[in-house]
Amino acid sequence: VGVEKGVPSLISQASDPEKRGVMLQGGAVYKHVADLMRKSRTLTKAIQDGRFSVGKSKGDDEKHVVGRTEAVTKLKSNVDQLKPLLIDAIDAKLSPYESQAPNTSGAKRAVVDAVLTAEEFEIKSERINACRKMVMKEYQAAQAKIEKHNRELQRTQEKKKIDEPPYIVPGSANLIKEDDEYSLFSMVIMRKFKDEVLKLCREKRLTVRAYKYDAEGEKKHHKKKQQLIAEKKKSFNHAQLKCRHLYPEIFVGWMHVKAVRCFAESILRFGLPKRNEDFKMIFPNHIQAALVQVPSGREDHVRKIMAKLYSGLASEEVTRQLDASETDYSGFGADFYPYVYLPIDLNHS
Repeated sequence: VGVEKGVPSLISQASDPEKRGVMLQGGAVYKHVADLMRKSRTLTKAIQDGRFSVGKSKGDDEKHVVGRTEAVTKLKSNVDQLKPLLIDAIDAKLSPYESQAPNTSGAKRAVVDAVLTAEEFEIKSERINACRKMVMKEYQAAQAKIEKHNRELQRTQEKKKIDEPPYIVPGSANLIKEDDEYSLFSMVIMRKFKDEVLKLCREKRLTVRAYKYDAEGEKKHHKKKQQLIAEKKKSFNHAQLKCRHLYPEIFVGWMHVKAVRCFAESILRFGLPKRNEDFKMIFPNHIQAALVQVPSGREDHVRKIMAKLYSGLASEEVTRQLDASETDYSGFGADFYPYVYLPIDLNHS
C-alpha cells in the first residue's frame, strides 16, 4: 500500500519545479525516497520468486503471469523515476558540509547515513567522496556494523533453509501413534550423525529413544503379542456371554429396587390408608406408579402438566421455586415435586 500510493504522489510532486525545491529543503526527504525504493525492490524480488501473488485466481494462470510481469515492470519503473530525486535529495543533504566538516556527533551520523544510502543505490559524486573523507572513522564503524548484521542475517537464513537434516534417510519418518497430546514417529538415521540428530531434537524439545533390532527378541515379542491378543479375545467373549445372560436379571432387580423405593417414599410422604381393609387395595386406589417417557426437549412442558395435575398433594409454599438469594430450610432440595419422582437413565455408554 505504501508503494502503490506513496510513489505516484511523490513523483507527481517532484515533477513540479516549485514543489520539488520546497521538498528538497527537508533534511529527511532522502530517507523517505530511499525507503520507497527499497520497498519497490523487495516487492519486485518477492513477485519474481513467487512469494507474492498478483491477480491470481483458480484456473487463470495466464492472466497471473501477465499481471506479474506488469507489476514487476511498474516497480522497476518506480525505482528508475525515483533515483534522480534521491540524487538531488542526498546532494541537498550534504551541500552544507562541503566546505565545513560536521563538528557534532549528530551531524556526523547524518552525513554517514547519507553516504551509505548513496552507496546502496550506486550514486557517485565528488561531494559524496569529500564528505566520506570528513567522517571516515564513523563511516568505517558503520560499515563494520552493517557487515556484521548481514553475516548474522545470512546465517539465520541458511538455518531456515535446512528443513530436514541430510543425515536422516528421506521418507523414513512414519507416524506410528497419535493422540491429543503426543505423536510417536519412527525414523532411520545414519549412525555417524547420531549426535547431530540428538542435538537437533533437544533444541526442538523432542524426546528420542534408540531402537536396537534383535531378531530373537522380535520373535519372542511377536509370540507374546499373539498370546495376549488371544487371551483378550477369549476374555471378551466370556464377558460378553455372561452379560447377555445376566443383564435381564440385573435389569429386573434394578426395576424392583425402583418400585420398592417408589412405594416406600410414597408411604413416608402421604401415609397409610386410614382403614385396615383399605390396606390390601393400596394399589391402585391410593398409590399409582407410572413410567413416563418424555420426548427430548419437552421435559419442562410435562413438568408443568404434572404439577397442575397433582397440585393438591403439596402446598405451593413447598413446591415453589426458590430464588438464588433464598435458603432452602425444608430439606427437600431443588428437585422436590408434589409427586414422588425417580429418574431412570437408560443411556449407558
